[in-house]
Amino acid sequence: ADEQGNKLFELKPEPNSTVADRRPVIEAALSRLGGVAPESVVLRIGGFGAVPAEFDPVAQTVRYQIPQRLRVEECTATLAFRRAGAEKDEVVSWKFKVDQKSSYLPPEPAEVKPAETPPAPNNPAAKQAS
Repeated sequence: ADEQGNKLFELKPEPNSTVADRRPVIEAALSRLGGVAPESVVLRIGGFGAVPAEFDPVAQTVRYQIPQRLRVEECTATLAFRRAGAEKDEVVSWKFKVDQKSSYLPPEPAEVKPAETPPAPNNPAAKQAS
């Protein structure tokens, strides 16, 4: 955080949050840092190592879509970068939880309207012979 208590970057999923998507997008917005050297950006994901994250130098965002379903209940992301003009890299690590059960639950049902009951057909057996 800066002197005013503002976050210097935004992380997604948020640290210590729980995500239902087992293939989450990992994202870090670094624009408040005042410029990051693009060649210095390295994102590591627990179980995957360094990943080919996309860095947008204009928006100063790092983004990576996990390519397969996470099978762990907790995932760690580590982002290394160097601010423009700085000599040393900085490292940010955060963890988030993965709700393993949610992917096995059926989707929320849409509002179901009750079916209209068709009129009963004429039943010849019910007619009495005269």
